[in-house]
Amino acid sequence: MQDKQNIKNSIRGTVRTVNLLLFVMVLAADAFAQQTDAATEAESVSERVGAAPTQISAQSRATDSTTDETQIHSQSSPQRNNQAETPQADAALVYERDEGDESDESNKNKENIKRDESVQTFSAENAAKEPSSEKEADASTNTRNSRETVEQAPVDNSPSDKNPIKKENTESAVNEPAENDSTREPVEAPVSPRLRPRIDPGPSLINRDSIPPMPTLDFTDHVKSNPDVDYEARELLLVSSGMQAARDAAATLRSYQLQVRSRQIFENLDLVITRFRLPPDSDVLQMRAMLQKRHPEYILDTNQRYELLSSRRQRWAQHTLEWPSENSRCINKKSLRLGMVDTGVDTTHPALVGARVSTQAFVEGELAPSLHGTAIASLFVGKDETGNKTPGKEQAGVTGLLPSAELFAANVFRSRAGKNETNTFALVRALEWLSAQNPEVINLSLGGKENRVFASVLDAVMAKGVILVAAAGNGGPEAAPVYPAAQEGVIAVTAVDAQGRIYRSANQGEYIDFAAPGVEIWAANAEKRGQYHSGTSFAAPFVSAILTAAKNNRGRAELLALLQTEVSDSGLPGRDNVFGWGLVKVPAECRD
Repeated sequence: MQDKQNIKNSIRGTVRTVNLLLFVMVLAADAFAQQTDAATEAESVSERVGAAPTQISAQSRATDSTTDETQIHSQSSPQRNNQAETPQADAALVYERDEGDESDESNKNKENIKRDESVQTFSAENAAKEPSSEKEADASTNTRNSRETVEQAPVDNSPSDKNPIKKENTESAVNEPAENDSTREPVEAPVSPRLRPRIDPGPSLINRDSIPPMPTLDFTDHVKSNPDVDYEARELLLVSSGMQAARDAAATLRSYQLQVRSRQIFENLDLVITRFRLPPDSDVLQMRAMLQKRHPEYILDTNQRYELLSSRRQRWAQHTLEWPSENSRCINKKSLRLGMVDTGVDTTHPALVGARVSTQAFVEGELAPSLHGTAIASLFVGKDETGNKTPGKEQAGVTGLLPSAELFAANVFRSRAGKNETNTFALVRALEWLSAQNPEVINLSLGGKENRVFASVLDAVMAKGVILVAAAGNGGPEAAPVYPAAQEGVIAVTAVDAQGRIYRSANQGEYIDFAAPGVEIWAANAEKRGQYHSGTSFAAPFVSAILTAAKNNRGRAELLALLQTEVSDSGLPGRDNVFGWGLVKVPAECRD
């Protein structure tokens, strides 16, 4: 019995010894594994700390660049705007900003290095420290992974509202000097696509006599025109009251990546027009809408395209209007001065030989055929009465409404994609020239959509006492209003035929002022002969001629009242949307 008890005790002792050895072996293996993890963590932390300054520095530089962009674009004082106007002043702004960046970046890099050293020390201590339990080891691992995620995450420091173009889903084209990355250390941290390219700090300009020039902007690229739109691609126009206002506006609009293509002073209109080029692939209408909403104080719009308002078709008009003979005291005045904006005029045409016609071209591109302008000019000052009217053998045979007047003809139309068209900028240049000629009336046989820039220029012309007459449009009764005829102050003329019926293609609306002959009107053609023309384009000259002859120092309101007393009320009583006040007639004071 005693032997059995001894054997049991011996077995128990052996089991305890074996268990103790196994426990010691487990502890030793666990300690070895923890030491290996600590060494690995120390190497990883060392590698991360070595790369961190480069990453943080790149992020800091990108942040500084975005901050500087906002600061530069937010400057609104006259002094800063004057500096931003010329290339040299622009260079000063950029380099002054870069000098400040260099100092700020240096301070930030020092702070980043100190922070990285503290991170390295903290990580090394954690690596050497043995957790007392598996729960502490897991907590240490989670803390290490969390810190590693924060340090390696790419930084996006650009608020969404700092780039207005991106906010409106419009492409942002940056016109900064290209940076040279060939000598720079590679940046591992990804940069947010919203950040502008970083600008290398330039040398200090203190005690320098001159400022390095900015790169010259190249506007020689030819923008491919889109025949499907009615405005010039990648262009916006801005009207300013003076040069300083134009410069201030240009400085503000640079933040939207708008480049000044040209700026022109129109002395006769007391205006400055700035022509802006938009970034490639920009949505012109979206950009215009955004800028008009954010800057309602600016008169800014597209470079709108306009077309001639004519079509072909018999003869009668002067008799209907009771037009006087050339000996009339109103008609036979050499002092009469009349302007027109149209295509070119063929002054060698038999209908215009001996007429006083001065022409000036304001065309960008290939000149449009001169048929339309020559026909309108012949209606005003044509002198040829010897033409053959035999069908198929028609020659000129055109007698103008004001044969003794002096006509100033501005050529603004180009030929593009099978169409004859012009744009706002060409029209502004033409009106500037015509205003200097002191005409009584300017005839505008053209039309298109409303444009704020064109409207402001027309207001400036009318403010000088010039009467503006425009064709009402050939879009039909349901068509939208045509400008400039629909603009307040401009006299809109529709067309009727020999029976007094409205021209079937004429526009209708509240903006119609008067009706005049415009169907089957005999005038010059392009083959040195004459032909029949139809359209509101050929009705407008009759009203322009009457107003020129009857003006006699009268103002616009007095002239309109005079015409209203002489009209033949063709439609509803009073003014209506089809005939306006009615079919015009020559005032009684000018009749024989």
